[in-house]
Amino acid sequence: SYTVADMLSALRSWQSKTCVELETTSIWLCWCCNNQRAMLMDREYKDLSSTFAHRLTSIGKLVIVLDNFEDPIYIKRAWTVFEVWTATLHSEEVTIEMTLPEHTMASLESTTLLTIKQSVRDLDAETATATDKRDEDAIKSKIRDSAGGFKDVNQTVRRMLVRNLRGKMNKMLDEEVNRVHHG
Repeated sequence: SYTVADMLSALRSWQSKTCVELETTSIWLCWCCNNQRAMLMDREYKDLSSTFAHRLTSIGKLVIVLDNFEDPIYIKRAWTVFEVWTATLHSEEVTIEMTLPEHTMASLESTTLLTIKQSVRDLDAETATATDKRDEDAIKSKIRDSAGGFKDVNQTVRRMLVRNLRGKMNKMLDEEVNRVHHG
């Protein structure tokens, strides 16, 4: 799980780099906004994937919060893998960005390419888990029934993560060149 400190740090980092207005920007966190507790108390299961797709396309942006590079929680959760895949299916309507807690961003400077490659390679929608087994089964069923199945979902999500990580690394390198040039 993510600590509140990591989540706040990541969102502050995202806000500072995108210059969004804090007073007018809303954030929808699935685990906060979907009343899963009420569903558990009512013992009533609801497939939240269509709700998620509708919310995602109406919001128009997915911000991935990656906790670390060595063993990211994000790529082991069925919902987060499903979210990125869903966003890519609606790429005309949804932009995807990535943000990191400051300490994770700082550790990127000393992280080897091999470590990043391994964590991206470890992404496997078929072994991803969800707190509620019914969610996990429903997500995996949707993936299994999709045109490319798990192989396509894994490849799509890996590409999205790599693209975002590459962007972070390029930005860090550009900042270093500018610092050295102007320093």
